[in-house]
Amino acid sequence: MRKFIAGTAAGLIALSLAACSGGTAASSGNGEAVDVAKYQTAAEQAMNPESVWKGPATGPAAKAGAKVMFISCGFAAEGCKGPADAAREAGTAIGWDVTVVDGKFDPQIYSRSISQAIDQKYDAIILNAISADAVAEPLKAARAAGIVVGSWDGANKPSDTGVSFEVDEPLEQQGINMANYMIWKTGGKANVSLLNAPEFNVVNTWVTAAKKTFEECGTCTIAKDDQFVSSDAATRIPTLISSNLRQNPNINVVIGGYDAALISAVPTLTPTPEKPVMIGGFNGISAMLQFIRDGKASATSAVAIKWGTWAAFDNVNRLLQDQPIVEQKIPTRLITTENVKDITPGSQWDGDADYKSTFKTIWAGK
Repeated sequence: MRKFIAGTAAGLIALSLAACSGGTAASSGNGEAVDVAKYQTAAEQAMNPESVWKGPATGPAAKAGAKVMFISCGFAAEGCKGPADAAREAGTAIGWDVTVVDGKFDPQIYSRSISQAIDQKYDAIILNAISADAVAEPLKAARAAGIVVGSWDGANKPSDTGVSFEVDEPLEQQGINMANYMIWKTGGKANVSLLNAPEFNVVNTWVTAAKKTFEECGTCTIAKDDQFVSSDAATRIPTLISSNLRQNPNINVVIGGYDAALISAVPTLTPTPEKPVMIGGFNGISAMLQFIRDGKASATSAVAIKWGTWAAFDNVNRLLQDQPIVEQKIPTRLITTENVKDITPGSQWDGDADYKSTFKTIWAGK
């Protein structure tokens, strides 16, 4: 689900990848021990490759001549541009007439595009990282017109007047994975600044799951819990981070709502060995992965966003032929300093299995 200077106070921030404690337990405020090894085991499991295909093995051959509109949140963010690029590729593979729309993070553009799809009698619409609530009325009209409406990376609940389906992904687990890693690496003493973007259902879901995991840690603290919107992320995120560090120099973990919201802030931060602060994000875009390689960030909880686009096309194909959708089992992987070497520089993480060949085989009717 997926651009954005800092004042002199930013020099207080250090991006260190070292753990703050080498032990396996930390003492909670009530004297109880926190099992740091438990968090380490869970985080290391989330860091493993996702190379086994868990999605559908069979399905209907491609419906001939389908006309599909793919509306992406906004090309300015790699987390939205990647799925849009994948939509063109998947459209070619399945043999459909596909129109890809840059939503520019503007609900008015989303709505106008849906209305256009209705007027021009499209067979299906796929929303990428767009809340159904933001386009409720045009979606209702689209469904009334008999158009299949798919959603990917939007965390929308299917209904008769909203989206026809939401491609499944482990949203809460992404947040849990991030928190587990930070708890492990801080020796159970994470003091966290959270940056949430609740305009995106997926972001709110995984940041909330991370927050809950930190709260359950017992020896961890939520020092700041801030919100931002995509339109002001470029200016607000650097200001928030530097302000929070100035006001609370004990913060040792900063988690951004999604990678693209951090990419303008991270390069401005000056590391110092005396003040280790770990930076984490979500999506697994190429810029964040490079920050991790360079030692400027610590982790990103990635989801195979292009894979999810292909899965959305597969479920649309099923519904257009009156067949039920299936769980696509889109994978997630925690990318950190320990395993970032597995990812080709300049690319997004996109799963570790050959999903394209599998979908092409299904759509060919083999």
